Amino acid sequence: MSKYVPVPSSEVEVLTGDRFECRGDVRGHCGHRHLSYGAAVNCRQDDRDGCNFQGGYSDRQIWVCAEIDGVEHEREVPAGHWPGDPHVVLEQLIYDEDLARTNHAEWLSTLE
Repeated sequence: MSKYVPVPSSEVEVLTGDRFECRGDVRGHCGHRHLSYGAAVNCRQDDRDGCNFQGGYSDRQIWVCAEIDGVEHEREVPAGHWPGDPHVVLEQLIYDEDLARTNHAEWLSTLE
């Protein structure tokens, strides 16, 4: 059984617009912009396999990038998250961050 997620070849790379990317502080960017999360997972796994073969490890994680209201945004996709459309995923991640900030601010106000 394959460890890879089946991905149509039409989803392997896109140059602009909503996309998923693999990046790491040490390994850097994979050089691809993927149309689907599954394609990014495969790319990340290939990098991990190659690094492991050479006795190293890959620090690449999956990021989602999309334009919202004319502004380009990007966020790291949390582990275990299986998103669909990059634009929808990014809006949800931003909403979650805003909600967390609001909840934290409300909690801080109870300490005063």
